[in-house]
Amino acid sequence: MTLAPPEPLGPEPEVPVADERIDWRFLLAGSDLGRVAVAGPVEPAVRTALAAHAAAVGELDEDTGPVDLVVLVDPDLSVVRRAVGVLADGGTIWIEQLARRRRAAVRRTLRAAGLDLHPWWHRPSRVATRCFVALDRPIAAATVLRTVASRGRRGPVEVRLARWTHVERWATDVSFLAAPASTAAPAIASPNGDPVAALVTPRFAASRAVVGVTTITGGWYLGQVAKVARHPSDDPLILREAELLSRFTPPARGAPSVPMTHRLVTTGGRKVLVEDAAQGSPLDRRAVRRDLDGALAAGVAWLDRVPVAPSSVVRADGRGEALLHAPLEAIAQQPWADPSERDGLVARAADALAPLLDARLPSPFEHGDFSHPNLFRQVGGELVAIDWELARAQGLPQHDLTFLIAYLAESVDRPADPAALAAAQRRAIGPHGWARPSVTRHLLAQGVDPDLCPLLALACWTRYVAGRPVRPGPAGPPHRTETLWRAAIDDAEADR
Repeated sequence: MTLAPPEPLGPEPEVPVADERIDWRFLLAGSDLGRVAVAGPVEPAVRTALAAHAAAVGELDEDTGPVDLVVLVDPDLSVVRRAVGVLADGGTIWIEQLARRRRAAVRRTLRAAGLDLHPWWHRPSRVATRCFVALDRPIAAATVLRTVASRGRRGPVEVRLARWTHVERWATDVSFLAAPASTAAPAIASPNGDPVAALVTPRFAASRAVVGVTTITGGWYLGQVAKVARHPSDDPLILREAELLSRFTPPARGAPSVPMTHRLVTTGGRKVLVEDAAQGSPLDRRAVRRDLDGALAAGVAWLDRVPVAPSSVVRADGRGEALLHAPLEAIAQQPWADPSERDGLVARAADALAPLLDARLPSPFEHGDFSHPNLFRQVGGELVAIDWELARAQGLPQHDLTFLIAYLAESVDRPADPAALAAAQRRAIGPHGWARPSVTRHLLAQGVDPDLCPLLALACWTRYVAGRPVRPGPAGPPHRTETLWRAAIDDAEADR
């Protein structure tokens, strides 16, 4: 068989969605997949993504010529031998769902062919991976599970097993990367040459980057993170994030607020943002429930230190158009199930937000995604914030604080439906809410009238609703940001 450019696969998952299923490609050397052969029950989403990134894709059979990558699913030993036989110099093999009983024999076969076998654990599952964990370095694997991978469900037993045993022996969602020992480091690797201990692959709808994480001191601590856009067309987002992080860092230097060092490097023609990894414990939901007051105080203390530009009229300085009008216009163009309801909500929000246009407000630096998994708490209680994709140098007061309080409220109240979510938000930031005194103190410190709290909260959720990717389809439960936006409209109107 001669490999040829792949034919369209019909109405399968959209390429941007399917691409997430092959995020493991960032563990390979180089950014191009080249010529690819597949064997076994390879999912349609994987085939779609391979077709978008490879020069040619075909089935692995007796006539297959030299290829750069072979993707195998549940292969027997004969298929593995065939894959080894068609590899070009420097080629790699990616194996999924390799049966435990065949792993030892496959390892011997690959080593005899001059290939090293590296196991990667999919967290939380193979079809919904948010983090790949390297299992050939147990201490580093335990460190990753304790910090980076904790965004999913994980417990102390899992961490101990990663530390003291081979997870490969009992975990089901393990894939194997077979590559020559002399293969160059992947594009996502740290410039220091440290091996990648984890590949973080966010599955949030707006996520456009993946992150490689290294460890230091024998794997006991996180070392560096290297961030690269999933698609070359999104490289400008990496440049923007680096520029914003540089603008934020000087005023905060000396305080544990952001990664203290970062730089841009070019690897394989792609821009990679390299930073020191944030140390400390993730401010996850369990940490919030253990110490709600401390989590809120740490968040407010962090926000009190951000750079703030002098006050100016929102309508005159451009923020009125960028942060109020434009988000409402974006929502008005979204394909809601009931367009008339959407238009009514947009009109109500525009009317409620009108007083902000002529308000004279300071312009604080916004993080844009100020909640878990982007916050790490230090031993002294201070926060370090990572992931600056949504940052803005000139924002509106209370934006990050509103988002943080919503996360804290959800963590504590665990709302089961949209109505409970809105109620939890009101109990937190309403006129007599448990977080309202902290909001008032924060606004007063920036010279903002605390009575603007409901309007600033509405401005926050308007932007998040406008920025969420909306895919047309059957009507379902409202997104959490839509629920909070609706509640914020009601609260802003009630506060008049």
